[in-house]
Amino acid sequence: MSGMESSLQAACAIHPEHQALQICSRCGTFACEQCLRDSPPGESLCSACVAREERIQLPWENRRELGFVRAWFKSVGPIMLSPRKTFASMKPSGDVGGALLFAAIANLFGYFTTMVLFTISSALVLPEPPNSAGSPIPLRYIILSTYGVLTVASPLFGLAAAVLMAALDHLVLRMIGKPQPLETTLRAASYAQAPLVIGLLPVCSLYIAPFWCLVTKVFAYRGMHRTSTGVALGGALLVPAILSVAFCGFYALMFALIAGVSGFGK
Repeated sequence: MSGMESSLQAACAIHPEHQALQICSRCGTFACEQCLRDSPPGESLCSACVAREERIQLPWENRRELGFVRAWFKSVGPIMLSPRKTFASMKPSGDVGGALLFAAIANLFGYFTTMVLFTISSALVLPEPPNSAGSPIPLRYIILSTYGVLTVASPLFGLAAAVLMAALDHLVLRMIGKPQPLETTLRAASYAQAPLVIGLLPVCSLYIAPFWCLVTKVFAYRGMHRTSTGVALGGALLVPAILSVAFCGFYALMFALIAGVSGFGK
């Protein structure tokens, strides 16, 4: 009788009330579904071996000892350059508030430089309309104050968007897989915002960072949820894909309505 056949008839060594699905690749004991879902990607481990496995904390989670700035930048590098290894070694549960703070800082870096550039260029280059002489507030001041508010509020807007997307992603993960709790998805999505740091280079945050963040989020969901690449891809990309199609359809509809009202093309 093969190992797989015998495992189908045996009880889990850690959870005897559950039927075993596979044999632990480390110690050889029988492992049930509850044990296997906590295993690192590519391995089939029982709960005891998972507990013995060394888990690496991000420097950010030790920021009180390392210092705020040092811990942040020492965490950004591994996430951006080695996301697979970094997230596969992280604990699923942890400090959710700290992860959200990390995401807020990442969004500040992501949009601050670009927004400041837009503010300065708009205030200095954009000419005043010829009929604005009698206006109590010059157009440049309105633009400057608007961009200024957006620059300050960008971390909050970015964080709110990240939390909303993480909640929607978690619904997808629940439909197509067996994820860890919502707090794991929130932590994974928050730390996946690290590539926004390249927003320190103007305009990069608008055209490069979002795609880098999506790739990082796939590795974050795969590693922290201990799931397959297919489930992680679905969890990270399905909602953005649906929203992109919805927005494109909305703009196409608006263009069609405007064209119909104005008689464009006749």
